[in-house]
Amino acid sequence: MKWMKTGGMFVVLITVLTFLPLFKTPARAAALACSWSVVASPNVGSGFNSLVGVAALSTTDVWTVGNSTSGGVDQTLIEQWDGTSWNVISSPNVGSGNNTLDSVAAISATDIWTVGAWTTSSGAAQTLIEHWDGSTWSVVSSPNGSSGDSILVGISPVSTTDIWAVGYTNFPAAPQTLSIRITSGLWDTLETAAISIRP
Repeated sequence: MKWMKTGGMFVVLITVLTFLPLFKTPARAAALACSWSVVASPNVGSGFNSLVGVAALSTTDVWTVGNSTSGGVDQTLIEQWDGTSWNVISSPNVGSGNNTLDSVAAISATDIWTVGAWTTSSGAAQTLIEHWDGSTWSVVSSPNGSSGDSILVGISPVSTTDIWAVGYTNFPAAPQTLSIRITSGLWDTLETAAISIRP
C-alpha cells in the first residue's frame, strides 16, 4: 500500500500481486482468464472515504470495513454486498474523536467481527472491537496495551468462541506487538514484545 499526497489530500494506492506457478494448472488457467473490474461503492463522509478490509460469506453476503471523514473526524464505515450492490450498514462510534476499522472476519451471517481503534479526548488511541449479531453492530469491550496508543489491525477466528486479534501498542514511544484473544466471551491481552520500525 502506498500513500500519495495530491492537492492537500492523501490518496491510497493499493497494488494487488498474484503469485502464479510457472507450471500449468487449472487454477492458473482460471486466474489468467479472469479480470478485475471496479464495482461502485457508496461514500459517506464529505472528506476521505476508505475501505481496507473485506470478508465474504457467500456471493450475496460480503462485508467490508474502513472509515469516512466529515468535519475532520474519522468515523467507522461498514458496507455489505447483497449480490447486487454495496449498502452502508449503520455502525457505532466511541466518543467524539476518530474511529477507524482495519479488519473484518465473518464466521456466519449472525457472527461477524471487526477491529480498529478509537481516539480519546486526550488524543490516545484505544482498541476498538465491534460485533454483528445478524441485525445490529455493537461495540464490545476490549483490552489495551500497557501504555501509549493501542491499535488493532487484524482479526481471525478459529471458532465462534476462539478468536484472535492483533495490532500494536505503546506507539509512538517504543512500539510493541499487541495480541488479544477471546475465549469464554471475554477478550484478554496475551503478550507484547518489543519491535523496531524502519524509517
